[in-house]
Amino acid sequence: MTIHARKSYLALAAESAWGTTPGSPAYYHIPVTSYAVKMKRDRRKSRPFVGLLQAKHGKSFRGMPAGQLQTGMYGFKPGGAAASIMQELVDWAMSEPETVDKMSKLAEWAEGPNVSNARHNGLRVNSWTIEGSADSGTVTISLDLMGKTESALATAQAIPNDRELCIEMEFSDCTFALGGVPQQLRSFQWQGQNALAATYLNATSPSALSAGDLTETLTFTILKADDTYTAYNRAFSEVELTGQIVLKGLHNGTGTDGTAYTVLTIDFNRLSFVEPADSSGNTLIEEGLSFDVLKPDSSSAAKTLTYSEV
Repeated sequence: MTIHARKSYLALAAESAWGTTPGSPAYYHIPVTSYAVKMKRDRRKSRPFVGLLQAKHGKSFRGMPAGQLQTGMYGFKPGGAAASIMQELVDWAMSEPETVDKMSKLAEWAEGPNVSNARHNGLRVNSWTIEGSADSGTVTISLDLMGKTESALATAQAIPNDRELCIEMEFSDCTFALGGVPQQLRSFQWQGQNALAATYLNATSPSALSAGDLTETLTFTILKADDTYTAYNRAFSEVELTGQIVLKGLHNGTGTDGTAYTVLTIDFNRLSFVEPADSSGNTLIEEGLSFDVLKPDSSSAAKTLTYSEV
């Protein structure tokens, strides 16, 4: 039997203990543009001196499931989920900035389906990218995942019948501000790194998967109207601003009655300006503004995530 890529789909569920499937998982389905998580093995190429030029053996001795999940941002709340797809993915990636052992999920990838299905346990987010542009018209999220184990899955979860309600977030519905001033953007990109590190203790799968230093960057692309940011760059000025991104996705009846959108408001409490990057050509000049996302010298976090419905 051959496998058709369009027949594949993904179901996620929260884990209460890292790498362990709960007794009664609360599965929910999310649409993906790519799910490339698979077992990545560490292999040694053993070459002792045995009087030969040709290799006699090698050994795969440990490994973990790892790879990227890429999809659009959705305000839709699927059956079985505690929140919208947007909130499930964003919270998974970044809701625990000071936690060493990050939130984990299990994923069941139905390939075929019921031909080459796989379950991945203990998936944590190593890095994320959220971006949108006027050219694509949408906002997307990409998660780089690392996990504990991969196992065969005999039977995939049933496909829900309401996928037509799962509509991608529109870039034109979102709003942006710097220092409290609204900005009209050509594009934006927000990246974060949790710097996960796997520790193996005489086992073929990781015994721990812990976070390191968190680094985040934010880039806004605007039309250049003056030399403000060029002057900052020339003068070596240390400039800090607040920032805000408001992401809005249709929930299509899966949210509160009387509302249409699931909204995520991200307030950046401290953005440190890095540099401008002007485009070239014979059209309007675009300016890419890069910022480091930093924590204030207070109990506040570097960013605040607020969910609402309108």
